[in-house]
Amino acid sequence: MFDRPSRRRIANAVGRFVRARAAVDRRALAAVRIGLGLVILIDLLLRSRHLRALYTDSGVLTTDALASAYPSLAGVSMHAVAESVAGPAGVAALFVIAGIVAVALAVGYHSRIAAAVSLAFVLSLQARNPFVLNSGDLLLWQLCLFATLLPVGSRWSIDAVRGPPVSGDRAHPGRADVQVASVATAALLVHVALVYVTNAVFKLRGDRWIAGDGAAIAFSMDQFTVLLGPWVAGSPTLLWILNYAWLGLLVASPLLVVARGRIRTAIAAGIAGGHAGMVLTMAISVFPLVSIVSLLPFLGSGVWDRIEAATAGIRYRLIAVVDGDSNGDSMATVDPGIGPWLHAAVRTIAVALLVGTLVWNAAALGYVEVGADDAGIDPTEYGWEMFAPDPSGTDHWFVINAELASGEHVDGLGRGSVTSEPPPDVDATYPSARWRKYLISITVADDPTVSRSTAAYVCRTVADRTGESVESVEITYYQRMAWPEPSEEVGTNRLVTHDCRA
Repeated sequence: MFDRPSRRRIANAVGRFVRARAAVDRRALAAVRIGLGLVILIDLLLRSRHLRALYTDSGVLTTDALASAYPSLAGVSMHAVAESVAGPAGVAALFVIAGIVAVALAVGYHSRIAAAVSLAFVLSLQARNPFVLNSGDLLLWQLCLFATLLPVGSRWSIDAVRGPPVSGDRAHPGRADVQVASVATAALLVHVALVYVTNAVFKLRGDRWIAGDGAAIAFSMDQFTVLLGPWVAGSPTLLWILNYAWLGLLVASPLLVVARGRIRTAIAAGIAGGHAGMVLTMAISVFPLVSIVSLLPFLGSGVWDRIEAATAGIRYRLIAVVDGDSNGDSMATVDPGIGPWLHAAVRTIAVALLVGTLVWNAAALGYVEVGADDAGIDPTEYGWEMFAPDPSGTDHWFVINAELASGEHVDGLGRGSVTSEPPPDVDATYPSARWRKYLISITVADDPTVSRSTAAYVCRTVADRTGESVESVEITYYQRMAWPEPSEEVGTNRLVTHDCRA
């Protein structure tokens, strides 16, 4: 149909099209590195508030209970092994080490090594208690994995200050060397874009987002709303605008990989702005922060030019501190120094990730039939379904009733009085978003060993808090519809009744 020169011209045109859309500014990759380090630090600080309760054998989930629910995870967590050797102090030590490595990642000290070690710590911590995880945790370790494959330390890093520059880049900072296009960058961009594309497909399969009610239903769930959330929940017009603005951005998300320049930047900035709003309105752990970091590679060079110009003074002073060089040249791109064999390995892994993310998301959407693997992992159960196809509009809370030897009944978590009445603030009944996720997850899992382990923890903590012996603990799960108005009908489910004397 086409002669050889025509086929060559077509292939070259396609190659240029793909390379242009796979290109990522090196400063964007540096921002991803910095963002990942900071998010890991924030996550560690938030988790450390409940370190003993959620991540040690003296907490809600013993290693035996973990093995009962997730046999494949029980032996792969460094945190579980550390506790078996040094007790809770061993787990705390790993938190500290992970924090130090996260700082190294943020400042760009041996960037790829820091990314790889951070990946190991993140996966280990997540394996220690998978009941507290949400979509943000999944995206966090995936971004850490991509950071090991990309030149995240080539700009704005200690590596860049002390390393040799790419030829010509110092003399010509505006050259195309400022961008990198590879299979790894393409895999990263496609992977992140598919988070929003698949979520858009799920939402379009429902009714409420299309009808304009999705945001209102999401904000009606008091278990999530914090800070400005209740005010937003009480503003119908604002909710209607937010509903269609968010849905429109999700529907436009394929342009994150198809378009380039200002269009790509505008869509990425819009979605990132939506996640920033979530930080101010919803208690969903680090999910919005991780999502914002994942969108940084889509921002164009013009954005980074302005950021670099605005922060020039700060950067030069930091360079002087690190290297005694105040002329700023050391912040140019550095050669990552990857040997041919390692480059080939990175390329192979990147190709596998690109193919894997396409197949996984196609399976999650039901377009490809793959079934569950040997570990029982089914892609249809792990899609990006955040508040999709429709938000549930259901509030969930727990009454943890601990009966003391004196006959008095106290709340097992010390969050208030023991009552079956709906609480005035559902979010306040949970110590944190991780606790909420844990309790709801173990209710869904319905594993007796996990439920008993949780109740036994309550027995111990109530006894320590009150100074009295505890007879029994009963954990009851409550739920009611929150939209369009809180329902008078409350559903209950007794999760476990545990004899503390046994």
